[in-house]
Amino acid sequence: RRIWIALLVVVLAWLVAPPPVQEYAEEYSSVVLEEVLKAGDTFLEGFAAQMNYLKDTANTSFANSFETFFSLVNETAFAYSSEGGSDPASKRPGLLAREQGLRKDFPVVLIPGATTTGLEIWRGKLCAKASFKQRIWGSMSMFSSLASMDTPCWLEHMSLNQTTGLDPEGIKVRPAEGLSNVEYFMPGFWLWAQVVESLADIGYDNNDLYAHPYDWRLSPGKLEERDGLLTRMKHTFEYSLKRHGKPACVLSHSYGDTLLRYFMSWVESNGEGGGK
Repeated sequence: RRIWIALLVVVLAWLVAPPPVQEYAEEYSSVVLEEVLKAGDTFLEGFAAQMNYLKDTANTSFANSFETFFSLVNETAFAYSSEGGSDPASKRPGLLAREQGLRKDFPVVLIPGATTTGLEIWRGKLCAKASFKQRIWGSMSMFSSLASMDTPCWLEHMSLNQTTGLDPEGIKVRPAEGLSNVEYFMPGFWLWAQVVESLADIGYDNNDLYAHPYDWRLSPGKLEERDGLLTRMKHTFEYSLKRHGKPACVLSHSYGDTLLRYFMSWVESNGEGGGK
C-alpha cells in the first residue's frame, strides 16, 4: 500500500511538472504562445505603471534596476540554458543582466506561495517515530516519510486541529528554513531556483538575499501566534535596512503576496505591529 502511494505521488509530480524551458517553443502551438505573450504584455503594462509610479514618488535607481531585471526575465521567459551560448535568447536573465552591467543594489526578500515550503516533523505519534526532522512535505524525504507511515498517519500529521487551527494534540510540524527550502519542491521540480540563480549572477548571495518560508497551512494570524512569523519578518526588514542602509525589495508569490499584504497592515497598526 505504501509503495502504491509513493508511486502515485511520483506520477502526479511527473504529470504536473513543466517541460524543460528550452522545449517550450516546440511543445506549445503558435496560438497558445500568442495567448501567453498577450498575458505577459498585460502584466508588463501593469508593471511599467508601477515602475513609473516609483520613479515619480520614490527612488529612481530602485525602479530602474528592477525594471531592467524583469524586462530581461520577460524577454528570456521561454528559452534559456544555465550557461548560455552566443544567442542571447539561450541565456538566463541573470547572465544577460550581468553582461549589460547590472549589479546588485537593494537587498531582496523572498516570500513563497502556498504548498511551496517544505514541512518537517518535530514531534509525532508512534506511527511517525521514524520520521523525526524529515520532510513530511517537499523534497525526496517526503517519500521516506510516506514509506515509513500509513496513509491515515500521514494525513493526521499534515492536518491541523479543526477547532484551534493549530497543531493537533501530540503533533508538531514546522516549516524548514533557508533559501534551499524554497528553491525546489523536489529535485528537477524548481520553484524559486531560477530566480535565485539569476540574482546570484548579478552579485546577490545569502548576505543580501533572504527567504521567509512559513507553514502555508496556517492563516497569517495563526502564523504570528504560533511561530512569531510577522515579528521575524519585521526584524528581517529592520536588520536589512541597518546592515545595507537601504530598504529591501520583496518578491512574493500566490499566498505569499496575501501574507505580505497582511504583514504590511499588521506592522503599521498601533497594536502588535508597533505602528512602525
